[in-house]
Amino acid sequence: MTQLEDVSEKLDKNLLEFFDVLGQVYQEQAKLEQYMKDGYLNLSRARYTMGVKSVSATQLPDEMDPLLTVVVNGEKEDSEFQFQKTSIKSSKDTVKDDTVRKRNVKEQHSDGDSPVVETIGTAGDSSDDAKDKSSSEKPRRVDPLKWFGVLVPQTLRRSQSSFQEASSLAVTIANLKLKLGNLQKEYQELYAEKQNLLSDKS
Repeated sequence: MTQLEDVSEKLDKNLLEFFDVLGQVYQEQAKLEQYMKDGYLNLSRARYTMGVKSVSATQLPDEMDPLLTVVVNGEKEDSEFQFQKTSIKSSKDTVKDDTVRKRNVKEQHSDGDSPVVETIGTAGDSSDDAKDKSSSEKPRRVDPLKWFGVLVPQTLRRSQSSFQEASSLAVTIANLKLKLGNLQKEYQELYAEKQNLLSDKS
């Protein structure tokens, strides 16, 4: 196989892969559109059930920690987006080391008249250290559904699920579009190489 034939074959493979990835982009975008529609529809149903004021921006906390994070790996053409979920901790969760209590018993005097004094504190921490530690701790991440009450309707849960799926699909589509850009760049390089070979041959 000559060099010209080899480049032509690579061009054909590149073009086939490009249209294959393009088809995947259209499919994922259709899914994304459906998830967004379902999310907003269920959200409107939840607002109708609970009341407009019960499901609104006024229920949002002043400070929010993200439960979903997008991480970029690689550099430039080799970069890729990855989707990471942060675990949700319940308000009942406690750290055992922080809740262990110890009892310090002072010794009685030799005369035996003084009563025994007991002090209860956090194991390994003084009262000041415990305060500093509690103040420096970040608030636990909670399920955003808790912002709107304890017993929320299923429509609000389905809305949250739809938007989470939409977020994941958005990352998938972004990766596919990055791949499309790389394939397009590779095609242009191969096409320019083929034109040079044709000009040299002529």
